Amino acid sequence: MITNMDEVDVEALIELTFLIIGDHWDDFDQETAEKAVSLLKYLFKRHEPILAKYSARLPSLGNHGDTLAAIDKKVRDLQERPLDSRETFALFSQRLSHENPGVIQQALVELADFLKTDQDYIQLSAISEQPDPVVLNLTRSLLDCASKYNGWQPEIGRYCAECVGLIGCLDSNRLETSREQQDFVVVHNFDDANETTDFVIYLLDNVIAKAFLSTTDVKFQGFLAWAMQELLDRTDLSHAVKQKGQGNYERLYRKWTSIDQSTRDTLVPFLTSRFVVGPLVIREAEYPIFRGGTGRSYAGWLRALVLDLLNNGQNLFGQALFEPLRRLVRVQDLSVTEALLPFVVMHVVIGQERPDFRDKIKAELAGILEYQPPETASYVEREELKLYYEVRAPLPPCYLAEYPDSWAGRFPDFGLLHEMAAGEEVPTQANRSPRKMDPVGRGNDPVAGCRTDCQASR
Repeated sequence: MITNMDEVDVEALIELTFLIIGDHWDDFDQETAEKAVSLLKYLFKRHEPILAKYSARLPSLGNHGDTLAAIDKKVRDLQERPLDSRETFALFSQRLSHENPGVIQQALVELADFLKTDQDYIQLSAISEQPDPVVLNLTRSLLDCASKYNGWQPEIGRYCAECVGLIGCLDSNRLETSREQQDFVVVHNFDDANETTDFVIYLLDNVIAKAFLSTTDVKFQGFLAWAMQELLDRTDLSHAVKQKGQGNYERLYRKWTSIDQSTRDTLVPFLTSRFVVGPLVIREAEYPIFRGGTGRSYAGWLRALVLDLLNNGQNLFGQALFEPLRRLVRVQDLSVTEALLPFVVMHVVIGQERPDFRDKIKAELAGILEYQPPETASYVEREELKLYYEVRAPLPPCYLAEYPDSWAGRFPDFGLLHEMAAGEEVPTQANRSPRKMDPVGRGNDPVAGCRTDCQASR
């Protein structure tokens, strides 16, 4: 396939190609091995500038027999000059940002080997008056990898821990690194079309597209593709791009262009795709979902809770948004499910007309806090319980602190949010006045009157 691609696509797949050949070389029969070598020779013949550009960051083929070792040496010879320690560590930081977990794992294996023999630069930098930013970036990249793949790529977590251990204990008073993170504040509880559109853009740019690129689960990737297709269509983004911002789509098209370029490249095929999925069987969850000591995993609890909340959209926009997202919950990868949790909890707690349902959600979170594992609980059980504690009250402070007057004036149950976070008793539901909202449809301008705030926090 790569022989029929242009340079841009070859550049995007070059690292993955070397990884696949190296990982499966020992399993290839003679015919397949010859085809792999032929492909590498083709890349040298047609795309040598790309090989030269990526020669220092391509996965090593030197440990897979004489044939690949000779090709690997030829690749390394394309480098203009050998890299020093500082440049090598900077290169590893870049490799750890790749979207494919296989490429990242190979980079971690090579980084661990390099750290075993070349720690001097890091140690000298750590004790110097002005620590090198390269050390900070490398440490940040390792921590981000361990966090991103925690729970579904255990080998990556193990290698990250090994590399951090080889780097050693750095002085946090002198070495500090932070990661910029974008938060989304939902003010109108998806009653507003613009807020829903902005939330979809946030979700596509920060969660779904990244999960699509990083997952190795074909089933999950298929559901992600369908969900992206549906979200682009339901928010009229696909029509705005088709019309190139003409007419009523001008402001919506500007929102599209605000998405990161790499994310837009991922989304473009789904502007016109026609994926179809079968009907989803909906089963009402039985509360409490969390039952300590029964052996139910954190992943199983999280999926059941989020799926039940997604099945209880409180308005037209919420229902239209949550329908495609339900498909992304029943998979092994929890990245999308964990990202959705605070938003769906907030949506249901604020918009739910039935006090008994809100009380069930509150009791679910309180039950986690009240549970005490038995003394005979294993280390694995105790570690998994920590995951529950981290999401016990999934209400980011920005929800409450950003617009307290707006929340309190719009939703009489604003105090409930504080009480859930504090574990206090929930008072009787306050009376709500009906809120008027526009129906979902392309007859309305989906970008007028936006009141959604995204903030970057460090």
